Amino acid sequence: MTTPEWPHVQRLLDDLDDPGWRIRSRAARGLGEIGEGRAVVQLLRALGDRSAAVRREAAGALGRIRDGRAVGPLVAALGDADDEVSTRAAEALKRFGEAAFAPLLDAFKGGSPRIRHAVIGVI
Repeated sequence: MTTPEWPHVQRLLDDLDDPGWRIRSRAARGLGEIGEGRAVVQLLRALGDRSAAVRREAAGALGRIRDGRAVGPLVAALGDADDEVSTRAAEALKRFGEAAFAPLLDAFKGGSPRIRHAVIGVI
């Protein structure tokens, strides 16, 4: 895979701050599709977006990029009020394999019933 040109990546990064949720959602998905590791910090921030659609796409993108900084926030996203966000976070965590095991175990031990149920779905 070729590395995308920086102006294209920068446009997607800028779009994560757009007022429209559809644009933010497409930007998160696009960054994940190209595997843009330079976007991890912004995608982690997008996990807290007010739009569930943006949070879903951010979780999926983080799973595709597989940067270790995302494991903890993805574990926390298992408890998201939106079921699809929780499902996408679980799918993303599966991509991390053993690197996600210890944080998932900790979440299971100390988490709410919703998080415990989601953790079981990951393991």
